Order: sequence, then structure tokens, then C-alpha cells
Amino acid sequence: MSYILPTIRRVAVIGAGPGGLVAAKQLKEEGVFDKITVFERNDQIGGTWIYSPEKNANPPLPSDDALKVDPPNIDRPFQRLRSAMYAGLHTNLPKTVMCYRDFDFGANVPVFPSHDDVLTYLQQFAAAFDLEPMVRLNTSVVKADYADDEWTLTLQTPDQKTFIDTFDAVVVATGHYAIPYIPPVEGIDALDNLPWIHSREYRSPEDYKDQTVLVIGSGSSGLDIVRETSKVATKVYHCVRSDNKQSLQAHALDSANVERVGLVQRILADGTIDCGGRILKVDQVVFATGYLFSFPFFPFEQDNLIVDGHRVEHLHEFMFYTKNPTLAFMGLPIRIVPLPLSQSQAILIARCWNPQRSTVGLPALEETVDKSQDGPRSFVLNVESEFAYVERLGAWAEGYGQDPDQLTAWRAKSNNPLTCPLSEKWKQERIDALVLRKQYLGY
Repeated sequence: MSYILPTIRRVAVIGAGPGGLVAAKQLKEEGVFDKITVFERNDQIGGTWIYSPEKNANPPLPSDDALKVDPPNIDRPFQRLRSAMYAGLHTNLPKTVMCYRDFDFGANVPVFPSHDDVLTYLQQFAAAFDLEPMVRLNTSVVKADYADDEWTLTLQTPDQKTFIDTFDAVVVATGHYAIPYIPPVEGIDALDNLPWIHSREYRSPEDYKDQTVLVIGSGSSGLDIVRETSKVATKVYHCVRSDNKQSLQAHALDSANVERVGLVQRILADGTIDCGGRILKVDQVVFATGYLFSFPFFPFEQDNLIVDGHRVEHLHEFMFYTKNPTLAFMGLPIRIVPLPLSQSQAILIARCWNPQRSTVGLPALEETVDKSQDGPRSFVLNVESEFAYVERLGAWAEGYGQDPDQLTAWRAKSNNPLTCPLSEKWKQERIDALVLRKQYLGY
């Protein structure tokens, strides 16, 4: 049994980064929506790929509950959040894997693009598909209410003026690199006496010259920060929970001044830090401990979307809000290839909301987030589950069911370049990304 949607003609997209731009493109290409508006609080498109040397203020400690750190239903002035880009960042994925399925990076772009390369690519994508007229820059969504089959958005500009606009459906493409997660370590208040940041505010290794640094966390940003700071710091301690493939590869190249230590147990009153029983005296601390999900513009956020921000509740296939599927989210899964996956999501959202596509509808929506996994791990996909997810979306977008026979039929018949099965070449390059990166970048 399919879900019966109200007629959707007007769609709001929140965010003009990789997800929001491709959402606008795919909605536009359906040719049935009368109004598609993308709201972006920055003064240019690009989202998280907009680099700024300026930093944001540190969050309160601990930062482990999005409803406390970034609460809904409060008045706040217009604010631009600087992204988590750092000066030396290159992608972890080759450009042939990273790109949208119908728009390649330029031939002169390096195999592993810089953040400037990706930003230019997104701007070229927007120009190529004439998306700029749909984007309202310098406009922040401060509230999104739903009543009587209509979304009412309260919008704000940098001069603190507010205005209202109405829509039939909303796509949230705000990403998840805004609200830092910092765990409630025993004695964390003692950090008041010790310089610290979250990796969101890391920009350059020069800030750590001749310092003893503790980096907490072994994701991509943590590994990059260890590698970069070790070139100028006196000593870098790297606090890791466990080693994954990427971590092992990175640590094989460690400088002599890098030392792995155990988990932080407590922070002592004198500012020293107990890492697995070792008491360390350091000059600076960097928390590369991830992020919280947060959507404070929804008055109904608490317990409907967010319990504490470690995952998003009540979603079907990480996208459709099961209580009201005129609301859809993009780009929430973690450790995936964001641009092509967002494109697959955007195509499906646009087709499900298209009243003229009778073969592509919303099934009886069920929560499909794996709640057997704790917190953010329920949103982490491995390579095989990412492949399967993208192909489920492609089959659905073409009107096929999700049972094995339907998926087999889709694989045999599909020839649409945007929704067909992933090529074996693309999959292999995705699998080999870390090896390729070492070949090209040396790390």
C-alpha cells in the first residue's frame, strides 16, 4: 500500500551545498514543480566546501546533546557558520568517484581535488544546469512549521529582517558538519585552563608550531590533523579508540614525534590528561570527535527528529520523515561518497513527489534506521552497504520493487545513466580509494 501525498507543486530546499544543488537540479528536471527555491545563509553556493580562515566560537562543554547545544524554538540573530574546511584539505576520494554521475571534474583538476577545486566544481555545476536563479543567498531558515498541508518558512536576512514563504514540501540539505560532538569526559571543566578546539575550527598546522598537542579521534580529520601538525609540533599524541584500515595506513607513515595513546579517562585540575593510565602534559587539545545532527528550525524537532543528536529518528531509507513524507533529508549517511549518493536521493525524492509519476510512489513507510547500532553508528555505512543502498534507490526511482527478483530485473534492464547499477569500475575505484590516495598524495 502506497502513501497518498497531497499535491506537491512548491518545494523549498534548505542549503545550497552539494545536496541542495543536486536536489534543485533533479526537481527542476521533473518539469512539474511550479516553484523550487533554495535557501542558503552564506553569500555564495558551496555549503561545507566554502573555506574561511576565520573560526567559530567553541561550543559549551560537554557538547553531547544537540537539543542543549543548538536548541530549537529560540530567537537568535542571523549567523553564518564557518565550515570545517582546513587550508590543506584534499578529498579522500578520486575525482572519478567523487563527482555527480552526469557532471565530471575538469581534466586539469588533480585526481584528489583540493577544497578549492570542489567549490569551483559545485559552482560550475550550478552554472551548467542554470540553478543560480533558484538560490536565495544570505537567507537563513529560522523556522519551518507544517499545518493544513502547507509548510510555512520563516526566513531571515543578515540585516535581521524576517519574512514568510510557503511550500508544499521541504528538502533539508544542511549537511552534518555544524554542531561539534565532544564527549562528557570526567573533569572536562578543567579545559578552561588549557587551549582547545574541535576539528571544525582547525585551519592550519602553524598554530601548533613547537607545541605538544593531543589529537582525540581517528576519523579522516583527526588523521589529517595528526599528519599536518606533526611537521611543526614538538610532540603529537594521538588518542584513538581503535584502528581501522584508514587509521593503520596513516599511522604507518607517522613521524617520529607521533605517539598513539589510549582513550581519555579524565582531565585533571592542573590541566594534565589521563589517557589510558598515562598522565600527559600538553599545550593544546584538538577534539576530532565528530558531529551531532541538528535541525533547530523545526519546532517539533525534539523526540520526533532528534533525541540527543546522535542520529535522526523516524526516517525511511535515511530520507523520508515517516510521520510526514513531504519532508525529506539528504546526505545523512556517514562514510559514503556524498555527491553521487545525494544525486540518487535527489532523483528519488523528485520522482516520488512528482504527481505525474504513477509508477514511482512512496510505499508504506517504515523506520529503516538500524537501531541495533548505538547512536551515530546506525548512520555509518560500509562500502558494501553503500553500494546496496544506492542501487535500492536507483531501482525504486525506476519503479521497481525492493524484493530480490525485482532488483535482478532492474539490473538486467536499466540503462538510465543516473539510476542504473553502479559500474564495476566505479566500485573498484571506491574500494581502492585509500591506496590511490597514497599513490597520488603520499599519505
